Amino acid sequence: MDQRLSLIFARRSIRLYTSEPVGEAEVHALLEAGMAAPSARNARPWHFVVVRERERLRQLGGDA
Repeated sequence: MDQRLSLIFARRSIRLYTSEPVGEAEVHALLEAGMAAPSARNARPWHFVVVRERERLRQLGGDA
């Protein structure tokens, strides 16, 4: 099977997180990957917000 298809079929949803903060380099790499995703007519209709404070995450409706 094509390696890309294998990765898609092997994906999983993570619902339990550690309290360990995500490093700046990792956040930057994830944002770059997200920005490199294709979009119709290269419109790039997405916005990314990095939230580091647990209280702010709670205010936004997340389970921090």
